[in-house]
This record gives sequence, structure tokens and C-alpha cells, in this order.
Amino acid sequence: MKIKFKSAWHRKTFTEYITENVKNPYLSRNEYIAAVFLLSADKFLWKKARGALTGYSVNFKSLDIAGISTEGYALFTAAKAVYHGSADISINELGDVNLIGRCEFN
Repeated sequence: MKIKFKSAWHRKTFTEYITENVKNPYLSRNEYIAAVFLLSADKFLWKKARGALTGYSVNFKSLDIAGISTEGYALFTAAKAVYHGSADISINELGDVNLIGRCEFN
């Protein structure tokens, strides 16, 4: 499966974080890797989320998302839902171009 990054910045940020902080990504929980992927897709969200991450977990309760964009909020909500295995955001919401701006993926 080919991974679709939002931008070159997203690819670099995600790859560097995983390389530097996760001892063996293949042994990490898929939910954790997916959450990091989503959180690293938005620069402002990533700046806020960085302090809530360890090499194996995400502390969503410590994340201050004040001032985040609608797209950033959708990414945050999706990351949290994937990580916790809940359904706080629907596929329709993620695919709504009026809610989530169009992105060019590499």
C-alpha cells in the first residue's frame, strides 16, 4: 500500500519523527502510527501535538487545540478516533470538501 502524504513537508515531518522516536515502527500499534500520521499533516496541529507524543502513545487530553483551523480540528478528531477506536468523525465529514479543504497529495 502506497502512503499518500499531504505535502513534502508532511512526508518529512512524519518520517523524521518516526525514525527518531519509534524504536521499531513495525512493532508499534497501528493506531499510534496512524494518529501520528494524521497529526503531522497540519503544521499548526503538529506544533501543538508534538508535546503530547511519546515513542508509543498520544496523550490527547494534554493537547491544547485553541486556535486550530477547521481542517486541523478534523485531523485531530480523526487521529483521536483512530487511536481510541471510536467513531467521533465520519467518513462523510472527512470527505466533505466544504469542511475539509482540498489537498494535493504526493
